[in-house]
Amino acid sequence: MTDILSVRDLGVSAMIGGALVPVIRGLSFDLPAGRILGLVGESGAGKSMVGRAIAQLLPPGFAISSGGCLFEGADLVRMAPEARRALLGRAIAFIPQSPQTALDPLLTVGQQFDEQLRHAGAASRKERRERALAMLAAVHLSDPEPPHPRPAAF
Repeated sequence: MTDILSVRDLGVSAMIGGALVPVIRGLSFDLPAGRILGLVGESGAGKSMVGRAIAQLLPPGFAISSGGCLFEGADLVRMAPEARRALLGRAIAFIPQSPQTALDPLLTVGQQFDEQLRHAGAASRKERRERALAMLAAVHLSDPEPPHPRPAAF
């Protein structure tokens, strides 16, 4: 089985008080295509930072200090930003564990699905809606179909 993601000797550091402080050291793993990998650890252990490093979405002041991440053989660390952005949301996604940062409270879940699916290339609104409802049903939401709005009474 071919590895879709290969992380080798990944190091992430942060600039704190004028000094470079390592926050992740020497992380290596392979993720074969079609498999799922779970990262487990205490709060603050660096699970989200690993995801951010792979997606190249590190917060300001943080940088990859060693190693690399190969996605389908392409080096995400050294890849041109435009090429990496083209992968994000289509082939690579980062979903933060904190519910406060996972969804935009000003938009409905449906609007956020629609925006992401449009970015991923789903052409019609009908296709995007069908895909969103299928994804919500796949995670066993009891009633993913929103109620039909009633006409306003005047």
